[in-house]
Amino acid sequence: MSNGTENVVRMLLSGSRENMQADKAFSENAGPRRRKRLVAILLLGLLAVAVPGGWIVYRILYTLRGLPDAYAMWDTGVLLIDYMQHHDNRWPGGWDDLGDSYQRLHLIGLGEHLRGGMTLNQLRDRVTIDSHVDTARIAAMPADPDRFHAISPRDSNTTLWEGADPNEMVWDYLHGRYPAAPASSQPSTK
Repeated sequence: MSNGTENVVRMLLSGSRENMQADKAFSENAGPRRRKRLVAILLLGLLAVAVPGGWIVYRILYTLRGLPDAYAMWDTGVLLIDYMQHHDNRWPGGWDDLGDSYQRLHLIGLGEHLRGGMTLNQLRDRVTIDSHVDTARIAAMPADPDRFHAISPRDSNTTLWEGADPNEMVWDYLHGRYPAAPASSQPSTK
């Protein structure tokens, strides 16, 4: 090879070595930055999936845990209406007054029936009834059922069957609009 050619080859080789060293230095410095960016992107992606997914799982478990109370609330509404139907629309003084209604609806199965399969004591353990309700005053109130809250679950779960909120059932009964059966049997959480 001639001197000129040797010099060109040396420059190309030395340039390649320098370029390779520069690329290596760049990749060593860029590697941790790329990894940090990749980890950040993966964490954000995981959060984007985990947060809504976790919420969905929570709501499913919340609803499943509340189903027994939802049935208890529904059955309590049915018992209260039966009691008022047989006692000139008077409100019961407490759970003990609902014994005859429970026997009538549970054992005989006439008309509305109890859906939760619970005893009267189990219903009492799950649902609170305000014993100081003036049904005549409630019946005379304008149409605002959201103001009537005499029946509530003992725990804080608000799962109810659609159309089977006992407060709405009693309100509708006292205003002459209680249907023969709740509108549907789809669960809802209020």
